[in-house]
Amino acid sequence: MIHFIRSLPIIIFFLPLMGNKGWSCSIKKSQEMISFSGPITTALFQLGLLSDKNLKGILSFHQFNQINKNISQGPKIYLGGIYLSKKDFANLKAGTIIFYDSSKNFEKLFSSLSHLATALEIKTRNRLSLELANEALDKLYPWLDKCDVPIAALRREYKQIDQEIQNHLPLKHNFYFFLGKISPKKLPEIVIGKDLFIRELVEKQKLPWDRQLAVYGPWSAKLLAGSPNAFFMGLNAHPNADEGLNFQKIEFQSGPFKNSSWNINFMGASIPGAFQLTIAREFLKYFSKFEHNKL
Repeated sequence: MIHFIRSLPIIIFFLPLMGNKGWSCSIKKSQEMISFSGPITTALFQLGLLSDKNLKGILSFHQFNQINKNISQGPKIYLGGIYLSKKDFANLKAGTIIFYDSSKNFEKLFSSLSHLATALEIKTRNRLSLELANEALDKLYPWLDKCDVPIAALRREYKQIDQEIQNHLPLKHNFYFFLGKISPKKLPEIVIGKDLFIRELVEKQKLPWDRQLAVYGPWSAKLLAGSPNAFFMGLNAHPNADEGLNFQKIEFQSGPFKNSSWNINFMGASIPGAFQLTIAREFLKYFSKFEHNKL
């Protein structure tokens, strides 16, 4: 039996930009909106608009309401795309804007609603986070009112974080990322390839990369055995994960993963866009201290 101890996590909170600065940023009064797009919902969260009365729905995967304690009521929560049908939009108001991430299911569904709604696609595949985060603001802008100041502030913040990543020294250890929490019984079944914040780090040459890895796929003992000094990361993006991003070391007392395993906990960790920039930066900062001492 493998025994393990969870260390206390370091937590980085993701808070809306708006706070109490008194900006009157809002969705236009005459415009109802639904977001089935991760980058768009992230931008709405950062602008403090998840409680806007004209936001009529978001996906269950993107429930940032659990983070923002100031939200007393929020939009309707829709289940994942495969569960959606036309009957879910029986009360859709004509002229509604629907944002969605690229999906054949979404495309088919929203084409059947084209007489009522304008559906705008956000292409997330193989995109870097800075480009995607700025595009989300661009797509939202025509439907917002008095949001120039917070949008400009967000763009500056994105650029600053991206520059910090560019300026950071690269990591030398090999890392393997698993989709799900690492537990004492077994590793998650799926290895994450060059996607999310991992793409950010690899494309900017801040992280060594095993070219054998597909974007997502099952792992093998042979693959992992090729990197005896690797670190193993479990990406816990479950909606019930911790509110703030944290790196939680799993200290196995024996076995191949001893002193080499962490869970990255954050409910928005699998959502493309702005959060991936911050995760990439904090990942570099946190794991750079292990370059010379594998603790």
